[in-house]
Formats: sequence, C-alpha cells, structure tokens
Amino acid sequence: MTHHMGRHALLATLFTAMLRLRQGAVPEARAAAEEARRMAVGGGWRRHDAMAQRLLGQCALARGDYGEAEGYLRAALVLQIKDGARLEAARTRLALAQMYARATPWGGGGAANDTPVLALELLTEARTSFVASRAALDVAAADAIAQDWRSRSQQELSPAGVPDS
Repeated sequence: MTHHMGRHALLATLFTAMLRLRQGAVPEARAAAEEARRMAVGGGWRRHDAMAQRLLGQCALARGDYGEAEGYLRAALVLQIKDGARLEAARTRLALAQMYARATPWGGGGAANDTPVLALELLTEARTSFVASRAALDVAAADAIAQDWRSRSQQELSPAGVPDS
C-alpha cells in the first residue's frame, strides 16, 4: 500500500511541476520537479525519473540556461530509450528541438528554412513518433512549433523584420 501511495504522490508532484511550468512559475516548477526526481530515484521508478529530468530541462530552458537544459533533456532521453518509452522519448526530443532552436541563431544563411538542422531533425523524429502513437495533441503541438519556426524564419529574412505577404 505504501508503494502505491508513494507512486501517487510522485505523480501528483510531477503534475504540479508541469502545471507550474505552464503557468510560468518556473521556480515553483523546478522545486516540484526536483522533489519528483528525488521521489522517483528513491522509489526506483526510472520512467518517472526521466519525466522529472525532462521537466528540469524545460525549467532550465525557460530560464535560458541551455547547457543545463541540454544535460537534463539528454539524460531523460537516454532513460526513455532504455526503457522503451517511445512516446515520452518523442516528447523529450520535441523539448530538445525547442532548446536547440532557441540556443542556435537563425538566419544569416539566406534560406527561409534556416532553422538549425538538429532542431529540425529532432522535431521530425518526434512528430513521426507522435503520428505512430496516434498522439493527436502531441502531433498538433509539433505542427504548431514547425509553423512558428517557419514564420520566424521568414520574418528574420524579410527587410526590417516585416513579414512577407
């Protein structure tokens, strides 16, 4: 019984971290993700540890700390791949794609599709996994990110930042 209660507490803490991150309350999200990670490691729940690490990476990304974000996201991805957690791994790839897109300068190459190559590769891998998993909300999120990247790329290549018509 205690095992199940610990797992329920862990899930509640993970959801709290996700909610706080979506609300923009990054310090609170980070604290909840750190607590979730401590609980996951203590309980031997690797998949939940990976989820907590992804959340810690997303918190670091929200703070602009790309090195910390990459470390947590890559560690989460390794665990998810080892555990065969394909959908969670795809979600982590999407977070890594967002991190690389933010960390790498766009434009300058003269092509409208100058989004960093690694970010595009990760986005494509994630979207393919979402489609295979029939994860419609995740597909929609990946498509929205791709559209945002196309729009930003075009704006940055237009004279004076004016979007092309």
